[in-house]
Amino acid sequence: MRQFFRSTDAIILAGLLLLVTLLRLPNFFEPYWYGDEAIYLTIGNALNYGEILYQDIVDHKTPGIYWLAQVGTQLNFRIVLMGWMLASTTLFFLISKQVCSNRWSIGWASLFFVIFTSIPFFEGNIPNGELFVIGFVLLGTWLLLQSTVGQAIKMQKTSTTHTKDFVFLLGSGAAFGLAILVKIPALFDWLGAISLLYFIVLRYASTQGWKSYTKLWQSVRHYLLLTSAQTLAVLLVLAASIGYFWLIGAGSDYLEFGLLYNFHYAGNWEVTHLDPKLAWWFSLPGKATFLAVTGVILSFISFQKLSVVGRWLGMWVALALIAALLSNRPYPHYFLQIIPPLALLLGHTIEEWSVKRKNRKSSSLSLTTALTGILITFSVLTIWLINAFPYPTISYYATWYRFMTNQITPTEYRDSFNYLLADNYRFNQADLVQPGENLFIWGTNPMLYAQTQTIPVGRFTVAFHIHDLGLYSETMQAVERVKPKIIITQHAEDTELPGLNQLLEAEYVADETYDHFTLWQLRDSIAE
Repeated sequence: MRQFFRSTDAIILAGLLLLVTLLRLPNFFEPYWYGDEAIYLTIGNALNYGEILYQDIVDHKTPGIYWLAQVGTQLNFRIVLMGWMLASTTLFFLISKQVCSNRWSIGWASLFFVIFTSIPFFEGNIPNGELFVIGFVLLGTWLLLQSTVGQAIKMQKTSTTHTKDFVFLLGSGAAFGLAILVKIPALFDWLGAISLLYFIVLRYASTQGWKSYTKLWQSVRHYLLLTSAQTLAVLLVLAASIGYFWLIGAGSDYLEFGLLYNFHYAGNWEVTHLDPKLAWWFSLPGKATFLAVTGVILSFISFQKLSVVGRWLGMWVALALIAALLSNRPYPHYFLQIIPPLALLLGHTIEEWSVKRKNRKSSSLSLTTALTGILITFSVLTIWLINAFPYPTISYYATWYRFMTNQITPTEYRDSFNYLLADNYRFNQADLVQPGENLFIWGTNPMLYAQTQTIPVGRFTVAFHIHDLGLYSETMQAVERVKPKIIITQHAEDTELPGLNQLLEAEYVADETYDHFTLWQLRDSIAE
């Protein structure tokens, strides 16, 4: 580590961290406008008031993101994300130093990582689960490279197993396990780490091991033990999470909504706007074929033409791309998962360009460049085909600049994010509910729950989850039992909750002065 803190490296890292800070400054001025972030904060707030995750309040992700969202306010959540991404950038820089040796390649790879995980292009300005996954994945990768694996990626010889290797691999597995607890698709990043161990063994077998079965078995045994240690740690983390929810009485709910529901979520969205032959590539067989073909090609290319690092990063990019496409939903933030391996692959390619200029050789350069170009092209085409169009970036910073220089008013700046915000902020200023009280919103407006720090009636934060699961009766029973002081019906919600209108007409008074929702107040609470 002392060598790392040489002056040039420290200056480069300091510059990267400063850039992260500057790109994220507008994040702290945003209103409560983003649905997923509001759901996380709503659930985190409910947990702070004693609700049990998956039993009393439900979303379909693993629990990590909701635990992180127990910080109370959006500002606090954004501060947590800032610190997280500063740490993630440092980890990425350290990893790139082990993958590359040229400062230009390290710098460009790190710059690519910082920009595309910070700007709104892929929703890097929002505390989405993918950004927290990235931090755990980078920690797991860095720990993996601290073992003899880090030495082996640039050395054509096997290593003996030391105690510290198991410590690093157990820590690495724990980090990947925590990533999966934030979001299930992190499983594919872990498979990317396993692919590195596979390619190291394959290189040894191809260059030295086939003629000596004893030496080959020693190498296989060494990396098999390391893989087993990492796998054990991943499974222990997942088992611990299941055990925890079982102890608090929510084990079956956790299995249903936190784990198994992901299979339903991934399978209920179809790519219907494409030609059937093209859409096949977005089906499960199509994705499996893509991964299989990629793995076979990377396995059989000569090691004189493509390095272990190039194979590993190429396979990791392919796995991350499939992870982003698990549900085929056109959400830009899903593609944040591709950024770390793609940035490292770009750095590795630049490194080989540098080697070519220095040694006048191009045997491995052309294939590495082709691999990088193909994967970038494939990723861009995939984003375009499923209509996951990135968010505007220049206008985002331009609008913030106009706000900071008083060219637009705070209200104009706030309302530029979401058409619901004028009503939401007006409701909040009316002080009709207090933090910790129950509120029921029929429709999709989790931002109001998060802003008022109220607790939803029933287990769900948005109506579309109730539609998806068909749990109308359960939800209505909860509303009739609690009879919250305030019920809000969103005008954009065109599906009725059976029994709700009758309850509202009988026991609530309507305030229809809001533009996008109707506020219903319990008659008994008005009398008080």
